[in-house]
Amino acid sequence: MSLVMDAQSGECNTYIHFEAVYNLEDIYHPEKIENLQLKGKELNLKYLTSNLAGCGGLGGFLEKVKQYGRENEWRLKEDAKQRFGWIYDLMLPRGEYQVQTLRRLCLKFWHYVVGKEKNLRYAAWTYEIPCEKPVKMIRIWIYDREYFIHKEKYQKDMWVDDAGKVCSKQTPGAICKCRKGQVIPERAAVYFKRTKSRLFEYKIIGFEEIRRFYKTCWVQALRNVTNTTVVQGRYFPRLSIRNSYNRWLRRIIIAGNQVRQVIQNEILYWMRVIKSKSPTGFRDWVLDSNLGIQSEGGPGGKEMVILNCLFDKYAEIFRKNRFTWKDGDYRLTETRCDDAERNCLKLKEMFRKDMDTILLQFEMINSEKED
Repeated sequence: MSLVMDAQSGECNTYIHFEAVYNLEDIYHPEKIENLQLKGKELNLKYLTSNLAGCGGLGGFLEKVKQYGRENEWRLKEDAKQRFGWIYDLMLPRGEYQVQTLRRLCLKFWHYVVGKEKNLRYAAWTYEIPCEKPVKMIRIWIYDREYFIHKEKYQKDMWVDDAGKVCSKQTPGAICKCRKGQVIPERAAVYFKRTKSRLFEYKIIGFEEIRRFYKTCWVQALRNVTNTTVVQGRYFPRLSIRNSYNRWLRRIIIAGNQVRQVIQNEILYWMRVIKSKSPTGFRDWVLDSNLGIQSEGGPGGKEMVILNCLFDKYAEIFRKNRFTWKDGDYRLTETRCDDAERNCLKLKEMFRKDMDTILLQFEMINSEKED
């Protein structure tokens, strides 16, 4: 299994969906969150794992969350809805996974997301989206308010005599009242933190930044737990097709994804050609790309900079879903499906001309090197 990750944009050919939870019942129904129209069918979630040991299990913890919400509802601002954490739907690469591997995968993802806030609680499930080739998914719910379990323990063994007075172990008839490490019942406490974690405030951090952060966490978890390899390269994110989309909207998305694939494959092909002829230059370019630098140093450096700029040009076109060519403005979405398909053909023609111009530049660069 391998994933392609764009070092500059953080895009990767995997899927992650995240959304705030305002109704606790929705954590069991992915189709409600993602608006998947499954013709009346529900996605069956299978419980996988959690870190709710000592919290009364999943059911007990959800009751605590509801009770805390009811008791503190007065804190909400007018017309504000109460939030019960966040859910993440994560797509697994194709393959077979053992249950223990999936549990470790969830733990790793949670660990990367929460960082030092280890008292944030989570639960995870698995499910499949039915299609020609069923897609395996993991759903993780993270409650965004820390839940502390404070347990003070005895520091040494304690022995008492028949009168109940503290004594030594050697005293005749001594009885062990407690052992070192046991929890002191009257000093145990469980409670929610009054303020919520700021990790999930994407309005402060920025939606694109936090989306890229979550995707990176998921890719790192896959890399560390499974045998998934991450290949450094450039990648155009694809448009998603939902079951609720009509056939005209589907045609627009299919045409857009096809032109993305064609342009991406063409540019990556020439990158591989340059890599085979000058591996040092390609290595330097990858290192510079990870640092956000476009370097012309080393063999093949100039060619890589040119291809990198071309990729960025079309990445911007696909981000806006529109382009200008020959004094005309063309849309890839938000138009009639036949117009969108024609515009995709025009975009391919425009790319072909750009690519021919670049190949001529490559010949000029090579001739300069030979001289």
